[in-house]
Amino acid sequence: MSKATRTVVILGFAVVALFGVDIGAGADNPWSQVTKEAEERVGVAPERIEPGESVESLVAELLADGLTREEAVRIALMNNARLQAAFDELGIARADLLEAGLYANPDLEAILRFPEAERGSELEVELSFNLSDLWRVPVRRKVARATLEQTTMQVINEVLNTAADARRAHAECVLLTVLRDKSSQVLETARAWRDHVYERYDYGYSSQLDLSMVDAVAADYEMNVEVTKAQVSIAETRLSRVLGLSAEGLLGAGIVGKLPEAPAAMPYLARLIQRAQQSRPDLLAAQLGVSAAEQNLRLQRRSKWQRVSLGPTYVREPTGDELWGFALGVELPLFDTNRAARQRARYQLQQAHSDLQALQAAVHEEVTVGWEQLNLALLRERILREQVLPAREKAYNHAKEYYNEMQLNMLYMLEAQRELFEAQMAHIQALGDIQAGQVELEFAVGGRMPID
Repeated sequence: MSKATRTVVILGFAVVALFGVDIGAGADNPWSQVTKEAEERVGVAPERIEPGESVESLVAELLADGLTREEAVRIALMNNARLQAAFDELGIARADLLEAGLYANPDLEAILRFPEAERGSELEVELSFNLSDLWRVPVRRKVARATLEQTTMQVINEVLNTAADARRAHAECVLLTVLRDKSSQVLETARAWRDHVYERYDYGYSSQLDLSMVDAVAADYEMNVEVTKAQVSIAETRLSRVLGLSAEGLLGAGIVGKLPEAPAAMPYLARLIQRAQQSRPDLLAAQLGVSAAEQNLRLQRRSKWQRVSLGPTYVREPTGDELWGFALGVELPLFDTNRAARQRARYQLQQAHSDLQALQAAVHEEVTVGWEQLNLALLRERILREQVLPAREKAYNHAKEYYNEMQLNMLYMLEAQRELFEAQMAHIQALGDIQAGQVELEFAVGGRMPID
């Protein structure tokens, strides 16, 4: 083999080695980022459940002494089907990144001819590589990298959403359970008053009107109890769905929790908005979407010449002579110049910018609305606790005292009792609104709220 021939062969092997490198082999695993971000933002790290793996024993352990709010979040983060499906998006995006870093496989073509007039055979071998990958693969990999980072932020956002759903559903169960118990307590009081009125009627101290009124009040309270019982059942069904559990399994565990106390102070609105604009994962995902669209536009601009092949060739003629050389192939962009793909990429970039601007405005609105609603719930709870409830309790105690002394009609006493009951229920609802407002505001901010 001549020196020139050896040079050609060595060059061919060098090209094979260059194009055969797995550029994507060192791609980062985004799962560690998801778990780290989730633990910082939610306080609980999600768990990836592999196919065939069971979490029943762990769930049973968490449910053994009742379901607290944080246990609900933990179960949801490892057992919610929608969230587990979102985790698969990480694997898909990472596989796309690995594939984006690979060069196209070389083409090997061998032709064997048998001439009729001569002895022997003619052999032609051609090995070609797509040179256009040299300027397309680096950009294609940047597109896939940005897409993977965007997907990671979207999965983190889904983790926050699932945790918020679990906290909403658990808080709703706690609130409705307290309302149900309070309704049952008031019903027992109403029944005691009904028995008392009937007893007074036997001695001639009450009228048929008093009996009708006390029966109507007791019936109303019985309806309230049945309504709250149904609402508790509906809330537990919703919680079961969020946690990925059966309704029967959750009912056997019981819900553990109580209504929160009002926070001592509220964070500043401007600081919350700044925090949300800087750290909300869906907003970060939208920003990464703009980056991916920019890289995709660069890729399409480099893709006019999509197939430029170069490689060594070998020919052995029937006479036994050998020929070595190179083969160059070019796909001429006469009809398809990739213009449509470039135009599509430009519109996709404009769309990504518009989506980002719309989301920024929506985030500002969500944080502002959440902050105002929580402030309103705090104000309402304070007024009910400090002003309305004491006044209603005094009115009811006076009405009961005057009624027992036969100085007041039954109507006033029942009306005072009803207004006290409504004020108590309103205060319970206000405490529930505070807890719900805290959950919504944390989700709007993108995690735990900063402490001023």
